[in-house]
Amino acid sequence: MRGDVSALPCPDGAFDLATSFDVIYSLDDDTEPRALLEMHRVLKPGGRFYCDNANIASPEGWAMFEASRTQFPPQKRPAHISKCSSVPEFEAFFTHAGFVDWQVKTRPMWVYGWGTKPAAK
Repeated sequence: MRGDVSALPCPDGAFDLATSFDVIYSLDDDTEPRALLEMHRVLKPGGRFYCDNANIASPEGWAMFEASRTQFPPQKRPAHISKCSSVPEFEAFFTHAGFVDWQVKTRPMWVYGWGTKPAAK
């Protein structure tokens, strides 16, 4: 299925699982939180979501940021050039999108997280 990640062509509660591997890095600052809100919307109650991105707080993530910063001004960054995230950014996304029991972790170069859409009452 293809669609705009900030307006998925799916009904509410259509999926048990949603994932985002190496997608967030290509989204602009406005689209990134919209994408997480959409993932929440299309999940069934109790559904789970996972995503990851390069971690700007790691030496490797900072090097990636610096390499692109010196090549392209922000408004001309090609979509295939990574935009990094941070632990606080992921924590805010999971919280404000409405996920519960979320966790955000790091490993060299990566920040990743997962959470659950609350079960229906």
